[in-house]
Amino acid sequence: MLIVFLGRSVEGIITDARRQFPNEEVTIVARDGDKLPVPEGYTVQSISSFVPKEGVCYIVVANGGTSVQLVTTIKKLVESNCTFSVWDMQRDSVTELWSVNK
Repeated sequence: MLIVFLGRSVEGIITDARRQFPNEEVTIVARDGDKLPVPEGYTVQSISSFVPKEGVCYIVVANGGTSVQLVTTIKKLVESNCTFSVWDMQRDSVTELWSVNK
């Protein structure tokens, strides 16, 4: 499961992430009450309603959105004892920042 954060450049981030992880389902995590438009064809979850699912491996794209979205999502993944990795995606590089395998 690929997690990206709702922000002004979410569509570009999804495009980059899909290039790197083409077979992953995408979930967009938004701040509670966020009014930014969601790209057509994608689901969005508010940060307070996001609950990691047991047995799912999460790939978090650490670009876009706000610190609240990023930190809260990673905190929930850690507390849920999930398998996940966190990635920084730039035009000239893709870097794995952290990986937790359970």
